[in-house]
Parts: sequence; structure tokens; C-alpha cells
Amino acid sequence: MHAATSARVEQSYRSIANLAKLPGADEPKTEILSLVFRWLEYEIDEDWLMIVDNADDPAIFFPSANAAISPVHDQMRSSTALSAYLPQKSRGLILITSRNRDAASRLAGRADHVLKIGKLEKDDARDLLRKKLPNDKSDDEDCNALIRALECLPLAITQAAAYIAMKIPRMTISKYLEYFRRNEANQISLLSKDGGDLRRDPEVPNAVVITWQISFEQIKLQNALAADLLSRMCILDRQGIPRFLIFEDDGDDLEFEDAIGVLIGFSFVSSQEDGDNFEMHPLVQLSTRKWLEMHREIEQRKEEALGLLSLKFPNGEYTNWTICEALEPHAQIILKYHYVPQRCRVERANILHNSAWFALSRGKYGVAKDRIQEAADTREELLGPDDRDTLGSYGLLATVLRSEGRWKEAEELEIKVIETSLKMLGQEHPNTLTSMGNLALTYRNQGRWKEAEELEVKVMETRKKVLGQEHPDTLASMNNLASTYWNQGRWKEAEELEVKVMETRKKVLGQEHPSTLMSMANLAHTWKSQGRDKDAIELLKRAEELLRQVLGSDHYLTIGSTQTLSEWQMVSETDHLQNTDS
Repeated sequence: MHAATSARVEQSYRSIANLAKLPGADEPKTEILSLVFRWLEYEIDEDWLMIVDNADDPAIFFPSANAAISPVHDQMRSSTALSAYLPQKSRGLILITSRNRDAASRLAGRADHVLKIGKLEKDDARDLLRKKLPNDKSDDEDCNALIRALECLPLAITQAAAYIAMKIPRMTISKYLEYFRRNEANQISLLSKDGGDLRRDPEVPNAVVITWQISFEQIKLQNALAADLLSRMCILDRQGIPRFLIFEDDGDDLEFEDAIGVLIGFSFVSSQEDGDNFEMHPLVQLSTRKWLEMHREIEQRKEEALGLLSLKFPNGEYTNWTICEALEPHAQIILKYHYVPQRCRVERANILHNSAWFALSRGKYGVAKDRIQEAADTREELLGPDDRDTLGSYGLLATVLRSEGRWKEAEELEIKVIETSLKMLGQEHPNTLTSMGNLALTYRNQGRWKEAEELEVKVMETRKKVLGQEHPDTLASMNNLASTYWNQGRWKEAEELEVKVMETRKKVLGQEHPSTLMSMANLAHTWKSQGRDKDAIELLKRAEELLRQVLGSDHYLTIGSTQTLSEWQMVSETDHLQNTDS
């Protein structure tokens, strides 16, 4: 289990669930932490070992009491944190690796359970090198000299051996040592300078980086694309790096395979099970960044990664959730960098906007609010308040405010967006209609039914004309109008619209699309209001089951449906008992 970030913890648990073929594991919105925890804690009847790797940040497992935690997605974690998802009472064992002794002690539970791992003993280091190169005829003196130069670090020895093995018979331990010594003074001089915040452990000797740089220079000569790929990868999160983020989709596949094969051969990167995602060792990543910094390429690479992620990170629509989830850990890294050029700041705002949309769709309101606010401010400053992208961020910000119950602020912002959209885009533009629909939602949430209804009818009729009867936006307008009818007790009018919306969404979007499921839930509420309790419970039960599969048990829509279903069933059972008694 990779533990460098909370997003990586969730991805690792998803991998476990997929490999174990747990029910629901192939659904991207399953609450994966609970699923895997329950399996390991209560269900599996075999011995197992989990390695929690790179658990360096204690805040990931033990957030402070005043930390900003999503009220929905992190509902369980708000009191128990990620550490609660590490099984304690099962047949398994957990091994934790960390560079942070505090994090290690807290996760282990007792300080005396923490073991400090130092360098290999000289004999063990020599045995490791010989095992990697069983046919090398270099004498023991050169072998001992090399492991001393590499400070007996397993990673450095393994990398040096991998390089030598790839160059046999032209390269031997003795020749490698000669090459190493020839560059040592210059390399040590460069690496002794402070290279900025690379999250480097001060106890890691420079020899690891020196060993890597020797190999990297050779890789550049052997395969320029391999060096380029490694340079791109080191700017991103080091795990779960998708191929499409480092290599153009229309590129030469064979060329890519040759290049990535070189990196795998040097043990710099490894390929994950699907073959299209890669990861690199943290020291390799650090060393690559160091090399780029020394050659004054680091800023260029950061800007390239930013531009690519800006193009690849889609909006938060349901159909994009899988790719959003894959790119979110990389967005977390990219957004931390500082960018000066205006173009880069605009691209950064693009990522902030779409990742905020994704966070909002998953119920992570705090994350969504921070990101969309920054995106809106940046776009307003650089593009102007009347720019289409700026208006889009205003609209998403208003949606976040509305989800927090801040009706007045949302209304003011939505009116501003509508007025500008009417002037810049026209009355029938989809963006203008979306803004009008959002304002109607705000009116409805304030009980201003007449104003909401008038606006919703206008939006619905215009969308029918411009987009068509079956367009998702048209259906959303019909659904919103039905909700306004429902809130006024106009059950028949609400039911007619809801049935039409539900059936059309089933056909257009699919049975398990969240919008389809919400239509089912809405219709169930209308039936309940009409006294059709049995029909309502059956329909809501089906919707709740599908919501749990598609969105996960911690999503706010699932939670709301589960609570409502429980209340309805309880009332139904009580009524049944009363009728029986009478």
C-alpha cells in the first residue's frame, strides 16, 4: 500500500480489491477503504502481509482535530482517520516503512516497535553485488572499493549492477569503478549545493545520486526518449503514472516500448500490472529532479507537465470520474509548484476548475470551494470578468456556495453571471441557460417557488428548442421543474415530468447513471407523497442499491437515500403492526 498521499492510499486499496476480486471492486465509486478493511479484518481466513510503504506524513493518517475534512466523503474518517482502515484484529501482519520516526511510532503504536534500518554490512553489500553480477571477474579489491564508494546502500548497488549488466561484456565492476572515480569530485561538488525542497532525507548519502547520474548520462546516449520519459515522470506523483501523461497517444508504440524497457532494465521505473501505468523509486525521482535542476531544465519540465495536465484533466461529469481519479494525485503535485508565466497560471486555473468540479461531484465541498475560488480569482485577474472561462468558474463557485446553504451569496453571483452571459453569449447559449437554471435552483432552495418556476419553464422550453427533447441538459431542466412542482404539493404535475425524465435518462444515459438514479429517487418521493408507500419503497430501495454501487456508501446522495429508505420502512412496519392490532 503506497502511503505518500491520501489519494494514493485509496488507489492502493482499490488495487487490492481488484486483485482479490472483491464484490464491487470493479466499480470506480465503491467506498474502497471500507470494502478492503472489512475483508482483511473480518472475512479473509488466510495469513497475509501488508507493506505500508513511504508513510512519511502523519497528517495523512492522523489529521488534526481542526483539519478541513469533507462532511460527506470523509464522514467516517472525520472521527477515525485513515489509520482506522489498517486492520488490527485479523490474521495479517503489517510492515510500515517511513522516513519520519514520528509517523512510524504513531502507526506502530509503540516506539519500541520501530526499527531503524541502516546501511548494509560490508560483507552483505559485497554478496549483493556479486549475486547481481555472478559472472563478473573483477577482483575483490575493486568490488570492495565500489561498495564503499556506494556507501553500502542496496539501491545504489542494485542500480550500479543493473547498469553493468546491461553493458556486459564491455562493462565490468572494475571499469565502472574507474568511471565512477573519474567523475566523483565534480559530482560531489554539484550535489553538495542546496537544490531546493526535494523532500530529501539529509541522511541519504550522495552516492545514491552519483550512481544514478552516471547511469542517466548513459541512458541519454543510449535512448534519448528514455531520458525524456524519466524527466517527465519525475515532475508528477511517482506512482500510478499513466502512459498517456508522458507519451503522445499518436506516438510510435515500438519506440515507446524500447524507451520504457531501458528504464525498467535500469530499475529506475517499474510497470504496474496493467502495463500502461508506471511508478518510480522516490530516490530515482529525487535524483532526476536534481539533475534537471543542475541543467536548468526543472522549470521547463514543470511547465510542460502543467500544460499537459491542463489538457488531459477533464471536467467532473460522471463519465469522466475514472480518469479524474487517476489524475487527481498528479494534480495535487502539479498544483503545488509555483509558476510565473501568465500562460501557466491560466493552465493552472484550468486544472483547479476541473478538479474542483470533480471534488464537488464526490461531495468534497471543502476541496471544491478552495480550488474553484482560486480558479475564479485567477481567471478574473488574467482573462477578465467577462471571459467565458471566468464565467464558468463563477457559476461553479455559486454551485458550491449553494451546496453550503449560502443562498444570498450564490444568488448574487448567479445574477452577475446571467447578466454577463446574456450580453456576451446571448439568451439561447447553453452557458446562459445553465446560469439561469442555477439561479432557479437558488430561488427554489429559498422557497421562492413562483420565481423558480417561471425561470425553469423558460430554460426548459429554450433547451427543448436549442438542444432537443432528449439532451441531458433539457432533462435536467424538466427534473428541476418537477421538483418545484413537488415542493408546492403539485404531485400529479411532478409525477408526469419525473416519469418522462426517468425513462428518457434510462435510454440516453443508462440505467446506472447517477442522474437516472436520482430520477428514480425523485419519483419515489412523489409516490410517497401521494400515499403510494409500497411502490415508493420498492423504487427507492432499487435506487439506493444502485447508488451504493455507483457512487459508494459515503456519497451524500447514497447517505440521503439510505436514511430516507430506513425511515420509510420503519413507518411502514409500524403502520402494519397497528393495522394488525386493530
